[in-house]
Amino acid sequence: MLSVQLIALSALCATIAAMAQSSRAVEPLRAVNTPGDDRAACVRIDSTGTELWVTSQIPSQPQGRMLKVYRFDAGQVTELPAPTEPINLRPQPGYSARNGCATFPLCSPDYGIFVSNRLVGGKDFDNDLYQMRWVNGTWQVQRLDSLSSEWWDDTPTLSPDGRLLYFASNRNGHERGTTDIFVSRWLDTAWSKPVLVTISTEQWSEQSPFAATDGYLYYATNRSGDFDIWRVAYDPTTGATVGRPEPVPFEGVNQRGTNEGHPAFAERGTIFLFSSNRTPARDYDIFMLALPQTPSDSLTVRVIIRTRVVDWLTGTAEDSIAVYPNRPVQVRDLNGRTTRTLTTSAEGIVRLPLPQRMQERWELSAQPHSPRYVSSRDTLELSNLCAEPPVHTLVVWDTATILAPECVQDFPVKNVRFFVTGYWCPTTQRYTSWLSCTPLLSLDTCSAVWFEQPRLACEDN
Repeated sequence: MLSVQLIALSALCATIAAMAQSSRAVEPLRAVNTPGDDRAACVRIDSTGTELWVTSQIPSQPQGRMLKVYRFDAGQVTELPAPTEPINLRPQPGYSARNGCATFPLCSPDYGIFVSNRLVGGKDFDNDLYQMRWVNGTWQVQRLDSLSSEWWDDTPTLSPDGRLLYFASNRNGHERGTTDIFVSRWLDTAWSKPVLVTISTEQWSEQSPFAATDGYLYYATNRSGDFDIWRVAYDPTTGATVGRPEPVPFEGVNQRGTNEGHPAFAERGTIFLFSSNRTPARDYDIFMLALPQTPSDSLTVRVIIRTRVVDWLTGTAEDSIAVYPNRPVQVRDLNGRTTRTLTTSAEGIVRLPLPQRMQERWELSAQPHSPRYVSSRDTLELSNLCAEPPVHTLVVWDTATILAPECVQDFPVKNVRFFVTGYWCPTTQRYTSWLSCTPLLSLDTCSAVWFEQPRLACEDN
């Protein structure tokens, strides 16, 4: 059998559990706030942990801004080396570099979009959208010409799977001084023409959108007089908004007389981040609100047995699936190097609690009840931003019917869950580009695992 790698990524999680108002107070995220303005904070997660990319004012340039990076682990914040050129341009006399508002899809830390006002052909187009790709240990930057305009284009956000890009622009409202939100879809080779989102209005401004995994598009609007954070449901396929917008239901976020914006989630949806000028100096700082923990924080593993039932009258064989009850399942923690054994319920289910770590890596295998059966050995990797982990199916195969004397070796692979969210390796590793989401980690360590079996008919086939 081949070792199966399942990438259960945040972008493929169903939703973040419904969040009730929290009794906890809004607090400034002091470790990232500076004496100047600190605005957008976004989450980037890779194999080493969770990062916060914060847009901060350049001390020597009141109008300038740069990206600063922090390690963010269970509320503990540590500053990391800031990205150098070509992302953060060096300050120059008479030129205020404005670089910031980065965004990354949850599943692909090697691709992001940010904003910069760098000159294009010697001309200043105000703020434009730029993409960045991590290649050979450095960021490669390219202007998104098809999305940027001669006007203000700013505050981008990528959807969890990276296939939707929302951003704010005043290309339609620059004469009346308002901004709108546009959306573009990734078409496998390029971004589509931006389309105005229906929540945009002529009389108010909408900006700093954030596409969350809970199915809502969060954004800032000044329809109440000052900027507050609202939300509206969105279609993750088309990017269109659905239903009526509403102020966010998180107590203490919106405040009369101050501006709030740049919403984001961190720590598996349990921390809400935003910027506000509610400070004594009326500058902008990053604030956080701890939300209630999700009521269920475990991964459900369903163990089934697959065999083939032969109709000896017709000579046909049909795939048969049944639950595998009261059988031991071995769980090896690849991070902690520990092994434990759980027993399936009468419905063939075991549940694995998820500790609050950045990433979980488990190897699962069920104990077959007979030598003729072989369990798949699945390796699961889950991001800690996954608030509702998916149900994983662990398969026990009846090898006697698969390797029958008549040499029927067509594995019944239709409707196999991991062909949607991951892939077998190394057999189909070449098809990684077909996935809706780039895998969180490289899978070049895949290997074949062989089991001692008696010689069967057609073994050489």
